[in-house]
Order: sequence, then C-alpha cells, then structure tokens
Amino acid sequence: MILTLDLGNSTMLGCLFRDDELLASHAISIDELTEGSSLARFFKLFVERTKNKDDFVEGEPISPEVSEQCKAFITKPVGDWQDTPAYQLFGGPDIKLVLISSVRHSLDLFISKVIWDTFKVRAIFFSVPDCSLIDIPYYDKTIVGTDRICGAIIAKYSCVKGAVVVDIGTAITVDAINFPGVFLGGLILPGPRIAMEALVRGAESLKVFKFSVPETIAASSTIDCMRAGVYYGITESVRGVVPRLAESFFGVKDCEVIGCGGYAHWFEPEGVFTKVVPCSCCLALYIWARFDRAFWDCYRLKKVNSSL
Repeated sequence: MILTLDLGNSTMLGCLFRDDELLASHAISIDELTEGSSLARFFKLFVERTKNKDDFVEGEPISPEVSEQCKAFITKPVGDWQDTPAYQLFGGPDIKLVLISSVRHSLDLFISKVIWDTFKVRAIFFSVPDCSLIDIPYYDKTIVGTDRICGAIIAKYSCVKGAVVVDIGTAITVDAINFPGVFLGGLILPGPRIAMEALVRGAESLKVFKFSVPETIAASSTIDCMRAGVYYGITESVRGVVPRLAESFFGVKDCEVIGCGGYAHWFEPEGVFTKVVPCSCCLALYIWARFDRAFWDCYRLKKVNSSL
C-alpha cells in the first residue's frame, strides 16, 4: 500500500491507495498536526484501515464518487513492470511507501519522524527536479511549488489538449499546462483564508468570521457582506484571469479548466471549472510513483541512504 500526504499551509490531507484503489482519505489541520499525539492518531487511522476491510470507525469514509473519480485517472501499467519488485509495493496488506508533497518545510522533519515511528518506513518528499512526467522550462526548477506541479500532473493525465489548473487553497494558483505535459506558468492570488485575515487585520471595526458559501450576493449584514465579498471576489477573479491566461499561452480563450485544492468544491456551483478533481495532490503523488521512472531512482537512493 501507498500513503500519500498533501502538506499544505492550513491542512494536511492523506490518501491510502492499494492496487489502484483509493481506500481512504482523511485530513488534519496544521494546528492539530503540530501536536505529536494528534498526528500519531491521524496516522493510526490509516494503520487501522490496513487491518480492517470495513470502513473507518473514526472519521468519514471517502464517498464512492470520489473513489471512482480517482480511479479514472489511473490506468494499469504497460510492459512487464507488474512483475518487478517495485510493483509489489502497490499491493499487499501493509503501508510500504509514504510520499509527501510539502509547502510547509518547517514541519518536514517532525512529520518524517512520526511516520518512521508509526510505519517504520522513511518518507519520500516530492521534489520538482525528481519528476520527469512534466516538462518545466525554468532555469531553476526548485523555485516552482510542488503543489503546482502536482496540478500539472493531473492536467496531463486528464486532458487531451492545453488546460488551466486552478488550485484554491490558502493561496490560489492559476497555471497553464500544455499537452502533453509542459508547465507554462501562471499567477498566484490570495485565497479565502488570506483574504479574510487581510480584511480583519486591516480594518479595525471588522470582526473575525468563518468563511462559507454565502446564500446570496445581496448581503444584509457586515459579516455576510464580508463573506460574500471574499467568495464572489475570488469567483470573478478566477472567471476573469483564466481566459486571459489561456489566450496568452494557447491563443484561445476557451480551454479545459480543472479545479482542485481544499476550497475548489465550494466554487464549483459558479461554473468556473470544467471539472473538479478531489484529492488532486495526493492522487498526483500516486501517479508519480506509478509512471515516473525517475521516481524509482529517487526511491533507490533513499533506500541506500537510509541504510547508512
């Protein structure tokens, strides 16, 4: 089995895969994660899932729709790879690989230690230079966020022409990916959390509020006005920049638009996406391990280093 982790600015999402099937998915906030006991309990949820064929007792199991959407991205490997020792890591009753995409590097060492204590395996962190699935025409590939390249992997495996990936999390990235897998670049916008914090921090009379989808744009209270302003401001920002980005890179305004990230499903009713891909970063990590020969060079190096 393979456990993939998307360590973001606000939340860490984990997905457990076995033989191309997404078995379970759980999330933990960064505030909870920094407590060692909470993180250990989070990982033990996945350990219990490997022992029990039924759904988790704790937490909500993934929906069949999410599982089917994820499986649609994964096809069986070609050639004789199924007969290699590497392929055996994808099945079996135990977690044998833990892959992480991280944008919170200050927590990497801490999480690696808890992973070792729980699973007795060494975590492998996704590194942009170690990924050969996406062509990145940058002089220094290390400056590109791993979350953006994970989005590019999703676009490569789900589109037959150029696409724009909109990842709505703490920040919003809007990136163009040319077929068959060239990362062209894009732009970064403040996400819902940053927008909310900026409003409250910059205006003394505005109070802290919880972000949610507003019932209407015609708000009648200060809190509802703030909530609607953040929600519809982001909606129209995305609606405006996507065609301009597409025209700049592809020469046309219309293209496939993939929504991903923790907040993407909240904006899906606004019609700004062609489709929303759940668990996108975790799924991209799984695809990286499945199809990228460069990953296995990284894996072998990790195994050698861990034995020193």
